[in-house]
Amino acid sequence: MNIAQNDLIRYMTGLSRNSHISDTLRILKIFNIFELYSYMKLIFVKNMKSNSICKTIFNYLLLEHQKPRSLSFMKEFKTICNKLEIDVNYAIENIVEVLANYKIKILHFEDNYTNKIIKECLLNNTDPLMRGKTNAVTYAGNIIVEVLT
Repeated sequence: MNIAQNDLIRYMTGLSRNSHISDTLRILKIFNIFELYSYMKLIFVKNMKSNSICKTIFNYLLLEHQKPRSLSFMKEFKTICNKLEIDVNYAIENIVEVLANYKIKILHFEDNYTNKIIKECLLNNTDPLMRGKTNAVTYAGNIIVEVLT
C-alpha cells in the first residue's frame, strides 16, 4: 500500500519513478501509510472517549493483559505510545494534544536548500523545467543541487 501511495504521489507531482519522495511527502504535509495508520489509531481513541459505553470498554481493555503474539488494538496503541515516548494514560487523557504533537513531529521537515528547491518546484510543477529540477534534486540529492544553482 505504501508503494502504491508513493507511485500516486510521484504521478501527481510529475516525479520520476526513481525519485525519493520522503521530503516531498513532508513538504506536501502527507503522512505515509504507516504514519497514517498510527494517526488513525489515535483518532479512534479520541472518538472512543466521547462515548461512555465505549470508554468503559476501552478502560477495561487497558487493564487486560494481551498474549505476546496477539494482534490487538490495545497492544498496537501501547506500541504507538512507546514510539512517541509517552505514557499510555497521558496519551488517553491528553489525546487532542498528542494528536497535534504527532502531526507536528511527523510532518516536520528541515528548511534546507534542497527542500526549498523541492517546495518551489512543486508550486510550479506544470512547468517542465521545474519538473526536471524536482526530479534531479529528489533523485541525486545534494550533488545535483550545486549544478542547478
